[in-house]
Amino acid sequence: MYGRAADKERTCSIVAFTAYYWLLDRFSATVVATHTHVNPAVAVLLGWAMGGEHISAALVVGLIVITSAVLRAAMPFDHIARICHREIVSRGLDCATVQTHW
Repeated sequence: MYGRAADKERTCSIVAFTAYYWLLDRFSATVVATHTHVNPAVAVLLGWAMGGEHISAALVVGLIVITSAVLRAAMPFDHIARICHREIVSRGLDCATVQTHW
């Protein structure tokens, strides 16, 4: 029994590290780092789906809060931040200077 569990753990670790490095190739490290907050939520859902774990209402609320916070963190900058970034890149200005012009 221990051998099968160790094999599953090893396989899951390989998949997780592969996915992590695949994400780092495609997204910024800031966005990829949000996975550390999603991992417990995924573990809870897998425990419920595969292990018959009980999920309470408070746990569902927590999962919603975690997921919404991660989605918000992963969202692109709002309009003024994009304008600010564009101006910084093209003119070498700082954000405060750009925002006073708009």
